[in-house]
Amino acid sequence: HSFPTRRSSDLKKDPNKPKRGLSAFLFFGKEVRADVIKTELKGDGSKVTEVMKAIGARWAKMDAKGKEKFEKLSEADKARYEKEIAEYKKNSGGDDDDDDDEEDEE
Repeated sequence: HSFPTRRSSDLKKDPNKPKRGLSAFLFFGKEVRADVIKTELKGDGSKVTEVMKAIGARWAKMDAKGKEKFEKLSEADKARYEKEIAEYKKNSGGDDDDDDDEEDEE
């Protein structure tokens, strides 16, 4: 027998749900990405895996003092997410009373 399975494409994501907090590494990546592409990849930012490897190598070389700034940003973003998700859950998953123009975009 074959049983119906749920695919992730069948489950609709709620566009009002808050985005998760970014990690310290992602904050670091946003800050150094352009420099990494310019210096280490000679302007070729087309290969995402190469860019991320170079950023990862820089992150690995950093000491705790250097990472501190990004960890603080990450903690602040995590607090923002926790506050927003609590508000979201309190409103039973988003009441759709905000200004979504979804109906008007057809």
